[in-house]
Amino acid sequence: MKRLTPLWLVVTLLACAHACTAQPSIKGENVYPPHTPIVLTASGIGAKAQCVWDVYGLDPSNVREVGNALHVWAPPGTYSVSLLVVDFDSKKIDRARYSFRVGDPGPSPPGPQPPGPTPPGPQPDKITNLRVLILYETGKLCTIKQDLVLRGQELRTYLDKVCGSDPARKDWKAWRIWDKDVDLKGATTFWASAGKQSPPSLPYLYIYDGNRLIASYPVVSPDQTMTDINKHLAPAHHTPYRKAS
Repeated sequence: MKRLTPLWLVVTLLACAHACTAQPSIKGENVYPPHTPIVLTASGIGAKAQCVWDVYGLDPSNVREVGNALHVWAPPGTYSVSLLVVDFDSKKIDRARYSFRVGDPGPSPPGPQPPGPTPPGPQPDKITNLRVLILYETGKLCTIKQDLVLRGQELRTYLDKVCGSDPARKDWKAWRIWDKDVDLKGATTFWASAGKQSPPSLPYLYIYDGNRLIASYPVVSPDQTMTDINKHLAPAHHTPYRKAS
């Protein structure tokens, strides 16, 4: 007599087979408001898998890979993301695709348009009333380059040049490097609000034009942090950050 396999066992085996063949995917939102941190994460990948990201239509300087996550600063528009996953354990290469929109890119042009010069791509906002905040965590282990951002003199000298005087404290410049759990008692309304940010990683850089948040980036090194700030400064306020040889 032929014995039938129990239905629950069949369902379990099919579920396991599906889990074993799960494909990588990209997790994120479909729409992001302007001037907010965008963090996309790779899902369904092995522990030793390596990710290679590509964002179409965006300058590479506005994209930063941190582990299996992608940090993006993007002006309003629609963007496509490609993820290549190389899994050394299973010896497989997989791909995933994803798209997202920042703000309202505006209406599409009506009908076919005659060919013309290619317009320049979106540029970062240029600001003049610069305020800078860097948040870190005292107990978190940093790289040597990140530690130079938090404790080195080069970045502080640069910030003294590009940031104006703090409106509340004329003897201070408008920048802060704070532990994320800093006691905000006594801080002005602006700095108390800025200090409550919830960064997706630490340390993290926030760039303001007055009271308005313009952009934010993960902190990698002094040079990269100064580059991230410089690209948002108006030409008249742009300050080279490398010393003359």
